[in-house]
Amino acid sequence: MFNKSIIFHSLLFLAGTGVFIAAINQDNLLIIISSILVMLSALKDIIRKSIQKKEQNNEGNYS
Repeated sequence: MFNKSIIFHSLLFLAGTGVFIAAINQDNLLIIISSILVMLSALKDIIRKSIQKKEQNNEGNYS
């Protein structure tokens, strides 16, 4: 089962993608940059949580 945090950050990434696409259509550079930062932050958290979960699973296998 997925962690609730991973699901939340995945939705945050998708929302950032939607804002990014809308900002490109509006040619608003500030919103484009901030939406990219939101997407990168969410992606970083998704990867970090996935690695932590994988490490926890590996530790359980060795015990």
